Amino acid sequence: MKAFPLVSIGMPVRNGGATFERALQAVLAQDYPNIEVIISDNASVDDTAVIAREAAASDPRVRYVRHDATLKALQNFWFCADEAKGRYFMWAAHDDLRSEDFVTRLVAALADDEVVLTFPDLSVTGEFGCAGLHVDYDFDNRGLSLPGRLRKQALMQCFHIYGLWRADTLKSLPRRELSWWPDLPILMSAAALGKFAHAPGARFIYLEVPKTDAERAAYQDGLRDLGKVRNVLKLVGVTFVVLRPIVGTFHALLGSLFVIEKNGRFAVASTKRRMARLFEAVGRRALGRGSPG
Repeated sequence: MKAFPLVSIGMPVRNGGATFERALQAVLAQDYPNIEVIISDNASVDDTAVIAREAAASDPRVRYVRHDATLKALQNFWFCADEAKGRYFMWAAHDDLRSEDFVTRLVAALADDEVVLTFPDLSVTGEFGCAGLHVDYDFDNRGLSLPGRLRKQALMQCFHIYGLWRADTLKSLPRRELSWWPDLPILMSAAALGKFAHAPGARFIYLEVPKTDAERAAYQDGLRDLGKVRNVLKLVGVTFVVLRPIVGTFHALLGSLFVIEKNGRFAVASTKRRMARLFEAVGRRALGRGSPG
């Protein structure tokens, strides 16, 4: 289908549970006529394999690969990308949903050769299957200089990693293992190479599952959390390493400083919240002691 370039959709999954089947259905329901779906099962022990095998048997667009030994989460994500045959590629998590015109609208946005990644309107929900709340998510970096693109990406979230990529650009990015914010260095290096564009109209529904750093490290890779300071230092170091071959030492240092700025802002905001709770507790105790008895 020359008029419709192949779009590869990678679904890295481990123990997808009740959400995987519906997330897969949302992918297969896309109105774009030329897709392949790569399910990479990371040694699941639930019914993920049954759901995936049934899908592969009934739909020729689906290819199922099972790993008997557990991969790290990031390794499983990259496996999907490496298996992709399409001109364009996207990741689809086992617990996120998207509108049926997601691929169609995002392919159209990639008509601009300078755009390497495009992403639609965003909703965030705490309950799978709900429409969620619309989020004003300004990730579009067109019109910004290289330092501007790096700083904008460093200071924001990474929902748009689930957008549609130029596959050759994504596969060319430097890779380093990371369990804490692993998507940030990927997006930083992509922002160094090209532009990100918003594709309005389609919708991505992200399931937000609150986790501590320790819970996230254990869930993703079975690792012990290294602690906030060591996590930040490792993230900064990986960001520098992946940026340097793309933009040189100066801009790699600049990008790393922007990541430090981001985490500094988080630390200040977290301290303010803790102090506010402390003062509130002290105030309640003081009022309690001062009441007539």
